[in-house]
Amino acid sequence: MKDRLNGFVNEKARHLISQYARVLGQAKIETFDGLTERLEQNARRHLDGHFSAAAQELEENKTRVQSGGAANGIDLQLDYQKMWQWVGPEIRILVAAMEKATRSDLERDVKTAPPRRPGLIPETFPCKATNTRVQKLCDELKKLSPTDFPNACAFTFRSFIEISVFCFLNSKGETQKMQNDYLSDVAAKNAGRPADRAIKAVADWTPDLGAMMKRLTDANRGLLRNNHTIKALNKVIHEEQELFGLNLSTHNPTYHPSEARLRATWQNLEEFFREVLEE
Repeated sequence: MKDRLNGFVNEKARHLISQYARVLGQAKIETFDGLTERLEQNARRHLDGHFSAAAQELEENKTRVQSGGAANGIDLQLDYQKMWQWVGPEIRILVAAMEKATRSDLERDVKTAPPRRPGLIPETFPCKATNTRVQKLCDELKKLSPTDFPNACAFTFRSFIEISVFCFLNSKGETQKMQNDYLSDVAAKNAGRPADRAIKAVADWTPDLGAMMKRLTDANRGLLRNNHTIKALNKVIHEEQELFGLNLSTHNPTYHPSEARLRATWQNLEEFFREVLEE
């Protein structure tokens, strides 16, 4: 009877443990801490039902057993603890073997896996911005590889630039000043115009990226501390047309961003972002 029960549970255990191993095979090697104990606990929990079925089978066969209440020297009044004492060692051997095999497979996969391509923004780049969206965009660009995903990288990078610059100017009260300038400009253009030809101000107007970058590169406003950053930014915008390239990536269906161009743009803007992301 003991051998029969062991064989019954052994078969179920192999199936359960193989299921766990397939799931764990997709995990990192670090997850193996305490693997044997976790698998044993899971196996025991799931096998409770099988133990119960085995106990029920013994109970049903009890009437066929000769008086004395024993079969092959094993007491028929079995509980889970006794069953576990029988099959536990075998379960642990199975789990240990499966752990060893799965760990070996994972280590081999890690050794043969291609190296992870770096994102557009270096992992060590500090983002001190308080805006959550800016923080998340920065984190994503640290993971998003322009080698594998140049289009997604270009879209995300342009959004990162525009939202970062807006938050920076807004923190200094500059966006409100730009809105006031816009309304004043509309009013000046409407001076002397008949009412039916008056220009209507755009509701909830906000400056576009070009206007915001123009304001930032105005050295007379003193928005950026480092004059070298202002000069470099002017060169990137006006001579190298980097922002124009990012705009093309967003709006032109025939323009294709490249890894080299994206990485060069980041390198030229990195010091600028060190200032902007300190807001």
